[in-house]
Amino acid sequence: MASRTIISLDPYIRVRDGNRLSFGGNQMWFSKKEGFSERTLHQGGCGLVAVCDFMLWYCMKNRRVPKNCPPSFLNGGDYILEKAEYMDFLRYISRHGYPILPKLGSFSFEMAAYVNHFLASVGSSERIRFLWQNNAKKRLQLAEESIRRGYPCLLIIGPHVLSPGKKGVNFYRMNAEGKLQLAHRNVYGHFVMLTGICRYEDIKKPVLFEISSWGEKLYLSSEEYKEYIRRSSSPAVCGMFTLSEAR
Repeated sequence: MASRTIISLDPYIRVRDGNRLSFGGNQMWFSKKEGFSERTLHQGGCGLVAVCDFMLWYCMKNRRVPKNCPPSFLNGGDYILEKAEYMDFLRYISRHGYPILPKLGSFSFEMAAYVNHFLASVGSSERIRFLWQNNAKKRLQLAEESIRRGYPCLLIIGPHVLSPGKKGVNFYRMNAEGKLQLAHRNVYGHFVMLTGICRYEDIKKPVLFEISSWGEKLYLSSEEYKEYIRRSSSPAVCGMFTLSEAR
């Protein structure tokens, strides 16, 4: 299967975990055995990770230093953080107003309010806003426009609404030959970062979103996402937050 990357955000946040560089953060780095707070973040910290990735990326790109940032925050401009520094930043955000509830995780509009407050605090005139767009072609166009401007999108794979118990979406990995392999099955109620867009010759998955989730570069079928919204969820709880000038 041949692929052609239309556009991809590079560089993106990397976290050094031993000999491995992750692609963005990973909520699984929180322990599910070391206390209530850690268990809560392990189970429902995807929104927190997405928000922190966005905040760190934005400040590195724009050379803005947030309060209580990691010591090597702007070191060399290589977008790489040590895991201990990254985790300290996550815990700082979780303790200072970021909304996350046990077993429920984050709510998108509270998350957006937190990010916009942060953007204001570092002197930015930009804010994130939700795109109420369930037209797959228009969603692709808006995502591509955002990435071309150098901005990732906060992508929401909402909870089941219309058909409780139905399946979610699949995440895929790409091997060295450019072929897709199933990585995670039936994902729902999850926040990811959309970092690129790919087109494939395989007519079953003509367009893929490149995403950061669980510290990996993964892929989500635009068609599967559209069908999940239509069959099992709702445009009210699925969609994208993109960055633009405040109105």
